[in-house]
Amino acid sequence: MGKKGDLSNFERGMVVGARRAGLSIFQSAQLLGFSPTTISRVYKEWSEKGKTSKENGPTDSKQEHEATICTKLS
Repeated sequence: MGKKGDLSNFERGMVVGARRAGLSIFQSAQLLGFSPTTISRVYKEWSEKGKTSKENGPTDSKQEHEATICTKLS
């Protein structure tokens, strides 16, 4: 815990993945080494905006991303 600076896109993806896998905010924080506040903020941003990247530019919506994953899995 106590990491300084912005999370990388990879780290943000890890947060979303942990939460989507069913881990609680506190379990995710403990596993990944970020504060529970950071876990909550990143996941909330993803669930509301459908993106984890802080970069500006085109991004797929959460629904498009999930549809792509489902297509690849079938």
